[in-house]
Amino acid sequence: MTQLKKSSILLLLFAFTGCTNSWMEEKKDPLPGERIPILSSTQTLGKLGLHTPQLPATIQNKTWPSMALGVMEYPNPALLQNLAEEMRFKMRAANKNLAVVTTPVVANNTLFTLEPTGEVVAFDWQTGQEKWRNKQLFEPDSFWSERYYSGGLLYYAGILYVTSGSDRVVALEADTGQIKWSHKLNGLSRAIPVIISGTLVLQTIEGSAYGLDLNNGNIKWLHWSSGTEVSILSSSYAIANGDLALLQFTDQGVAAYDAKRHKEVWARSFTDITYGDFSSTEHFTNYTPAYSNGILYTYGKNVLAAIKSTTADILWKIPLAISAPIMVSGDTIYALAKQNGNYILVAIHKTNGSISWITELSPHNDTKQNLVFNSPFVAGSLVGLADNQGNLRWFNAINGQYQNSLNIDKDVYTRPIVVDNTLLVTSANGNIVRYAARGKNERLP
Repeated sequence: MTQLKKSSILLLLFAFTGCTNSWMEEKKDPLPGERIPILSSTQTLGKLGLHTPQLPATIQNKTWPSMALGVMEYPNPALLQNLAEEMRFKMRAANKNLAVVTTPVVANNTLFTLEPTGEVVAFDWQTGQEKWRNKQLFEPDSFWSERYYSGGLLYYAGILYVTSGSDRVVALEADTGQIKWSHKLNGLSRAIPVIISGTLVLQTIEGSAYGLDLNNGNIKWLHWSSGTEVSILSSSYAIANGDLALLQFTDQGVAAYDAKRHKEVWARSFTDITYGDFSSTEHFTNYTPAYSNGILYTYGKNVLAAIKSTTADILWKIPLAISAPIMVSGDTIYALAKQNGNYILVAIHKTNGSISWITELSPHNDTKQNLVFNSPFVAGSLVGLADNQGNLRWFNAINGQYQNSLNIDKDVYTRPIVVDNTLLVTSANGNIVRYAARGKNERLP
């Protein structure tokens, strides 16, 4: 396969580049009732500040079984500030021309990760020592060369389920790394595996969804997608709502599939959701929707919409140029978006789409190139936003005001996670760095 240049990869993977730290500059407050323009078109948002975000109580989570489960079960994990580096879990670095990595999972006192070489590694959570390594999962003559593996991990009931960007999904015994089963798909997948109605559900890069038997990997059902726009670097993952698998099909739209009865319940085209002419691929996104309390929050390049998960009714939609996966915490959606060419952090009331606050991140005259923001996340009742230049910035979740920054490794292209009151940051340079509050852990230097 022809190697892709890093700049092109970043456009495919994130479709955005950020700018300088203008949130610390004094900004003119909007007048009462002033409408805030978001797109170059005539679409505008409504009044600002009609809703004050309400966060859930912090949660002391000892595990992070997958990104899919983590963002839903731990919408505000406990994390103290005044962080310092505590430990480094060493793995092989990603290829410099393709800076994509796999978000680790933590369970059973073990950190699991997938290296770019296609090897799955388990580290002791307390000591950082390698517990086991499986080098025999993926064939080097697959679609990707052996340097390009990244995908999704799920820990469930002592088994680690792994996708890698190849056409194979594998299940490993989490204690030993031994292969339980391996199954070949009719497509490539980097999606995070999700369990719905007792079935392992995952999507391929073009949006097709597979339901696999947890015990042996055999296909129980298949929901085809005929999407024409695909991302070779990422896959949407399914969202569980009871027996329903909520799916986003690349350029087509969203759908609900009954994983128990093996039938589609509803489908909603993006032509019904977006603003303006949908024929342009500028509306395409391959981000996974967010879900909360029966509502699916899906987004293209010019819209954020709330859809009732059982009926596909559109409850509200607003014009918003979303630039990264969104985060739902409490009654608020936190999103990285674009406003008149600048990148902004936005808080949105999930019930009606009203805007709580907007914090501008990038002025027009920025000269720094290739600054890439990750998706926002909530931890310790603050909103975190990491970038690839070695910065993680914290904002007040209630009013959007900048709080402080943490120096992290460069080449971070996936959002950090929080486990056991510590922050885990994964970099393409081959490090997973754990940060803990100073003075709160005896292992700190």
